[in-house]
Amino acid sequence: MGGIIKSTVNGKSYYYAIKTQRVNGEPRVVSKKYLGKFDDIVQKVTEPPKPTSIKKRQFGLTAAIMGVAEKLDFVQLVDSVVLKRNQGASIGQYMLIAALNRCAAPTSKNKISEWYEETILPRLMRIDSTQLTSQRFWDNMDLMTADEIVSLQVNLAKKVVAAYDIDLRVLLYDATNFFTFIDTNNTCTLPQRGHNKQKRNDLRQISLSMIVSRDSGIPLAFDTYQGNENDSVEFDHFVEELVNRFNAIFEDCKDLTIVCDKGNNSKKTHERLDGSPFNFVVSVSPSQIKPVMDVPLDDYQDCQNPRLENNQYYHTREKVYGIERTVVAVFNPVLLAGQLQGISHNLTKTLAALNELQTKLLAWKGASRRGKRPKAATVEKQIKRLLSREYMNQLICYTVKDVDDQWVDLQFMVDDAAFTELKTKRLGKTIIITDHDDWTSEEIILAYRDQYKIEHDFRQMKDPSWVSWDPLFHWTDQKIRVHAFYCFAALLMSTLLMRELKSKKINLSLPHVFEKLSKIEEVIIEYGSSRRSKKPVPQVTMLTDMDKVQEKLYTVLELERYMKD
Repeated sequence: MGGIIKSTVNGKSYYYAIKTQRVNGEPRVVSKKYLGKFDDIVQKVTEPPKPTSIKKRQFGLTAAIMGVAEKLDFVQLVDSVVLKRNQGASIGQYMLIAALNRCAAPTSKNKISEWYEETILPRLMRIDSTQLTSQRFWDNMDLMTADEIVSLQVNLAKKVVAAYDIDLRVLLYDATNFFTFIDTNNTCTLPQRGHNKQKRNDLRQISLSMIVSRDSGIPLAFDTYQGNENDSVEFDHFVEELVNRFNAIFEDCKDLTIVCDKGNNSKKTHERLDGSPFNFVVSVSPSQIKPVMDVPLDDYQDCQNPRLENNQYYHTREKVYGIERTVVAVFNPVLLAGQLQGISHNLTKTLAALNELQTKLLAWKGASRRGKRPKAATVEKQIKRLLSREYMNQLICYTVKDVDDQWVDLQFMVDDAAFTELKTKRLGKTIIITDHDDWTSEEIILAYRDQYKIEHDFRQMKDPSWVSWDPLFHWTDQKIRVHAFYCFAALLMSTLLMRELKSKKINLSLPHVFEKLSKIEEVIIEYGSSRRSKKPVPQVTMLTDMDKVQEKLYTVLELERYMKD
């Protein structure tokens, strides 16, 4: 039984809540809690309490990615491969924090402790943010060797396949590069100048190759290599690594196929594939199989699969690198329209530049000018640079010659016959070869088209907002490889999260999902101060209001388990 009693001390009344029960047959007070003076009680009952502080922490996205990391046993997996003294945070914990940061708010190591404090990670991981200085990160990164990074990939891939039942029968391979601001005089070897896919050929770049599953585009392995290395050389190396180190992952899969683009072709690579457990589907340059390009569209067949609507194909067999292969030529009207649009744009820019050059050359005719008069050889070099845009050297004819040692005559025109031949024999077509003689033409085409999944993964890594490779502030090959590992881990966890959502009928883009999750925040409201008392400060923990999408994500991902008790 409970009740409220009044106690008068020095003429002042104080109120207590008591609880009584019988002890040995006699009523006894078993608990007594001070409530305050009469006015205090009225104020507490009639007026809402006033908080002394409100703290916000990023909850939704952190908790969602943490759920994937826990399912993979990511920290334990890393710590089982990369050993260190039992002192401070483990290597696995550092790598997880780095991967989570790449997913949610890519930043430098100098700012990672600040980001960490703004999330629920201190509560989940029990790591003091003072351990997350840039120097501590670098010290722990130094402990990871290149061989250990490969071993981690193998172990992670095994775990992914086991935990998520990934279909490994078709694997997609591609490579990309990331420009850096690493100084030319820096002695590291991975960053080199080469053809940069973001048009920053003036900067040193790092190349990254990767293989992902056709099933959901899940990354399984990666390699960092020099920015100026040929793609076909790297592909040959990658296939060798897959055979030597990743064989255990594929041992239960009897039908393995690698899909890649034409930039990875070489005779050596095809010989390597023929001697490996992998089949292949790969595109080739039209110049390698000219007879197929000459086949008129009237000889093509219409595709029946809805995904290949309005596409046509021609199925044959031809020798490639001295070996007879199945060849499928695909005509795609959407590709044709896009190519014609690009050619039209390039023609406009190139003809304008040639007109400008021609006008400047004519200005020398009959004029007494100071300075060195241009020569035909010099002008021709300029023209070749202008015609370096795709197809321009095939479509624009020109003549350039010195005239009476006084001026340079330039004449040019669009070759309409060449343009017509290009449209009828080349544009809109893709040539695919394979050693899969048992696959239908449409199965071959669909496997090749699914390369968009790895291209999407690379585009995501170049998005500065979510799952980003940048910023990169490391200047040694070893640390760049570790940086690549936790960026790969971030991409892996993100794609697994998206696969889980898709399996639950939530078909949203990654940026949309991450944007929604990132706005689910944990709010801690404190009442009173702990400065004068050792007692815990009364507080309430709750989440910010959620819209319908956020509520659904919160429910299907079971994020409630990460709420503070």
